Amino acid sequence: MFTVQEITSKKPLLEHLPNDVLEVEKTIRELDDGYRFFYNHKHKRYEVHNINNQGSSICLVAKKLDGRIVKRVYKSYVPYNWKEVDQMDEYNEMIKKAEKKREQDIMEDMKKDMKKPIEKAVMRDETHSGYNNFHIMPERKEGVKNDNKRLESGCSTNDGNSNTG
Repeated sequence: MFTVQEITSKKPLLEHLPNDVLEVEKTIRELDDGYRFFYNHKHKRYEVHNINNQGSSICLVAKKLDGRIVKRVYKSYVPYNWKEVDQMDEYNEMIKKAEKKREQDIMEDMKKDMKKPIEKAVMRDETHSGYNNFHIMPERKEGVKNDNKRLESGCSTNDGNSNTG
């Protein structure tokens, strides 16, 4: 916590402006009693400091003295700022949900578009004379006889002899 005297003693070119024409300090102190309004002669700018801050007391800088200073202080004030952050988070969440929904809709459309061609392709495959049922593979277990062939590690030849090399 600082005092106005401590701030101005550390920065001699900083002038406290408690009674400016626009009553900026009076207005911003309604928001937070720790706010103070200064003019920095070195940098030729207006500064808003909060004497309740630890570390640096500076909160806002502006080149011109006008009503926008008060507006910017209100926007940077933490409770107000959290409200904006919450609104942005809600908006971003809404965008993510809409994007996810759009992706799901695209996938559903693709499924619908592909269903008939795939069904036709399967039917053509199943009805041609050389059909071998390759797309449906039975589960085979190691060491079980199948079609008079013994499955072993390695390749089986057509004559039933295993070829492990």
